[in-house]
Amino acid sequence: MPLPQPQQTVDVIRGWLSSLSPYDLAGVERAGIATKSLLVGARVVSEWSENFRHLRPGGASRTFGIEEAAHASSLEVRWQIENWGEVEDTHDVEREDLRRQLGSVILLVSGCSS
Repeated sequence: MPLPQPQQTVDVIRGWLSSLSPYDLAGVERAGIATKSLLVGARVVSEWSENFRHLRPGGASRTFGIEEAAHASSLEVRWQIENWGEVEDTHDVEREDLRRQLGSVILLVSGCSS
C-alpha cells in the first residue's frame, strides 16, 4: 500500500516534474513505469539528460546507467528468485526487457536539450 506523503514533498516533486522538458518528462514516465519507481526514473533522467549536464561538473562520468537502475529496481525480484528460484522464460525475459526499456530512456534524453 502506498503511504501518503507530506504535502511539501508532493509539491516539490510536482514542481520538478512540471519543469522538465517534454523529452525528459517522457523519460521519467517510461523509466518510472519500467522500474516501478519514480526515484529510479528521476535518477536515470537526471544522470543522462543533457538538460542536467550542469550537475556533472567538469564532465564527471555518469555512474547510474542501465545496470545500476535495473539492479536498484529489482531488489524484491532478486530476493524472490533467491528464495524460490527463477521461473524460466519469465524472470530472464523481464530482466532483459527492463534493460531494453531503460536503454530507450537513456537514448531519448541523452541527445535532447531544450
